[in-house]
Amino acid sequence: MNRKRTFLQNILLAAAVGSVLLFCLFPFIQILSTSLKYQFDWGNPSLIPARVNLKAYQELLGFGKKDQVQIPATVKKLMDNPKLTAEQKEKILSKYRATGDIFPFPRYFLNTFLLSVSAAGMSLILAVFGAYAFSRLRFKGRHLIQRSILFVYMVGGVLLMVPLYQMSVKIGLAGTVWGALLSLLLIYIIQTLPVSLYMLGNYFRTIPYSLEEAASIDGSSRIEAIFKIILPLSRPMLITVFVY
Repeated sequence: MNRKRTFLQNILLAAAVGSVLLFCLFPFIQILSTSLKYQFDWGNPSLIPARVNLKAYQELLGFGKKDQVQIPATVKKLMDNPKLTAEQKEKILSKYRATGDIFPFPRYFLNTFLLSVSAAGMSLILAVFGAYAFSRLRFKGRHLIQRSILFVYMVGGVLLMVPLYQMSVKIGLAGTVWGALLSLLLIYIIQTLPVSLYMLGNYFRTIPYSLEEAASIDGSSRIEAIFKIILPLSRPMLITVFVY
């Protein structure tokens, strides 16, 4: 019989959880604190800035007055080239009118968000059917395929950046905007699909197979069982895998 925790035990448990949470979040708090400091205050170990600096965020998000961007010396030297026409010089200088023109953060953030959501959704759809096959079906080489898929997840994504980029260039995908987006989408799906299969496969095994047997007696096919039984019961894990 489980005993009810005392008030002191609840306090100690909350303190332990809070300590672990603070330990995990401290690097992010430090990054946020440094981003709000002026350069002279960067060496200050205190998390509270001596003077709050919001200029970087205003510049990043495109708020407030847009300052004139300082043209690099190398670009100024390039402008002295007599072979450049007035139209070419104006085109180069147009990149240095304001900081928002050089780094349009809201647009880049929206592109990343849409690409990430698309990759996560496609990975989740593929993982549902793949994880169901691994957890319910019996076929030759099932365990070997499962281990091979997890091996992809063990390889760091940073190690694959250069070879994947070279492959995209050689097949011509990196030469256009839509080709580059397709390359990133495929890379993200390849990187996220193994762990999605692993998480969903383990969760599907906890769902009693007798529920599917009862559905098959009522005339439901495997596909209908997935949509009527497996997916509704796996809604929390589906959300977890999508967010992850």
